[in-house]
Amino acid sequence: MASQELWRDPCASPAYGDLVSLPQTLVIVGEDDTLCDDGVDFAKRARSAGAPVQLHIGEKMPHGFHMQHGLVPQAAAATEQVILAFFKPS
Repeated sequence: MASQELWRDPCASPAYGDLVSLPQTLVIVGEDDTLCDDGVDFAKRARSAGAPVQLHIGEKMPHGFHMQHGLVPQAAAATEQVILAFFKPS
């Protein structure tokens, strides 16, 4: 584990970096994820800096729910958010 001095290094946690120059960003978190508040805070800070950010919160979902296809029905909705955010139909 990194020492606490490094926790705020942008290489360890992008939330402490230059959020103005972020590309289009999609943040997906589960409502029951221990890190949910961190993800929501990151999205808010990035938006405040002017970055194009979309936030998707999976209701009553755990950490990593979006990767549990076949197990968690909400994973498909999260994947759809990725497709709609980054692969716009022509």
